[in-house]
Amino acid sequence: MARRLRWRFVDTDTEIERQEQQRIAHVFRDKGEAYFRDLEQQVVTDFCTQQHLVVSTGGGAVLDPDNRTAMRAQNLVIWLRATPETIYSRLKWSVHTRPLLKAADPLARIRAMAAERHDDYNEACHVAVATDGMSHEAAAELLWKQVEAWKKQ
Repeated sequence: MARRLRWRFVDTDTEIERQEQQRIAHVFRDKGEAYFRDLEQQVVTDFCTQQHLVVSTGGGAVLDPDNRTAMRAQNLVIWLRATPETIYSRLKWSVHTRPLLKAADPLARIRAMAAERHDDYNEACHVAVATDGMSHEAAAELLWKQVEAWKKQ
């Protein structure tokens, strides 16, 4: 999507890892989730005030009301929805490195997190796009249509 728009792509987790010079899992382990969420809030706010960016946030970014406000201000927020089963299939290779998914049953944890976060995601987004069973190309095309419609407003 960023290439198609000729905008820069940024990922909040990647930026936090760059700033901290360590993986997210190590930030959680060494400094705790609260510290991580503070960093995340700073990064989200910074990126959301810039122009011509496609920003990918971590799944928990929408939990912070300030993040939701920053994300919606002058930005189009698209929630790439997927069922917990699809999310698990996309993440199963990395669940052992994701602090919030270290559980006896990662799929059950994803289901619980999806239910807990549903209202926050609804509040944060302008548009929700179901991506289950969709190729990257098909998803990008659908997103492009959403961006074009938003730009006309």
